[in-house]
Amino acid sequence: MTRSDIVAYLIARYGRLLAEAEVVMTDSVGGLKEPIDDALRAMGYAEADLATAAPTDTWGSLIYVRYQTLLRIQEAIADRFDVTVDGDSFRLQQMIDNVEKLITKARDEMIATFGVASLTVQSGTLNLGFLDRETDAVETF
Repeated sequence: MTRSDIVAYLIARYGRLLAEAEVVMTDSVGGLKEPIDDALRAMGYAEADLATAAPTDTWGSLIYVRYQTLLRIQEAIADRFDVTVDGDSFRLQQMIDNVEKLITKARDEMIATFGVASLTVQSGTLNLGFLDRETDAVETF
């Protein structure tokens, strides 16, 4: 599966959402390049291989790419809000709610397919003295 194949798939699947979110539907900066790159990174491709990567795991690739593309759409529409003027209401935020549902579905599909990634938590001390010069506050995490 080439990057062009992935772009064609994303347009077929999310074309209306991409158009509404004003995301350029090409493999270019500000368009679908970043979600595709992020998906390939998550799949273990090196930075130098992103432009020419052709994943052989079609299903796995599409799961990652769908999730990253929905996050891109969410970022593009994050500044929308509902407007009411003279009794007329425009629910611009409604799209955000719908995209968030799709993201949840895509995330659940990723977890069901690939499992849950482990998270390593490290403890340490952070000196927050700049907040209160008198007490030299220290926060432990």
